[in-house]
Amino acid sequence: MAMVAAMEDEEDMCTTVMSRFRNSQQPEHKHLCAVVQAMGEVLREQNLSPTPTAYFAATMSSLDRQMAGAARNEAVTTALCTFLAMVLPKTPAPVLRSKGDAALVLLVNMLGKDAGNAGTVKAALSCLENVIRGVDKSNWLTVAPAFNLLLQFCLDQRPKVTVPFFFLQSQISY
Repeated sequence: MAMVAAMEDEEDMCTTVMSRFRNSQQPEHKHLCAVVQAMGEVLREQNLSPTPTAYFAATMSSLDRQMAGAARNEAVTTALCTFLAMVLPKTPAPVLRSKGDAALVLLVNMLGKDAGNAGTVKAALSCLENVIRGVDKSNWLTVAPAFNLLLQFCLDQRPKVTVPFFFLQSQISY
């Protein structure tokens, strides 16, 4: 979440990520930069504005292809999910409402397959949190599996994997 707060609203997210992590020696930062740079280039080639909506669509599409592929690259999946966690808070509410159900299904599927990768789980839980906040909660059958997954990860012992309890409290109505 700290990475999201550091991003300027008017600045291209690709530029922000690159300027922040370009010189990092951490492998996960190098993967993130490579994925984000490639995504930015694709948007430019297609003459699309580098808006949060464009990045949301491109990231979701890439994650969907990653999850459908037999030979997935965990580092790429983690980088895509990390970038999606940065993009979601800036994605317009109408986009989240219209695409949230599909995003929840994809994220739940990803967490089922990649539960052993703490980096992916941490980013995916952040994504789930943001998508749940933005979707129409009146369709509980769509939201329930994702919310249930968040509850399951509350008990995870890995230090990188945490579910913020303030989020859970804000989603439960008494």
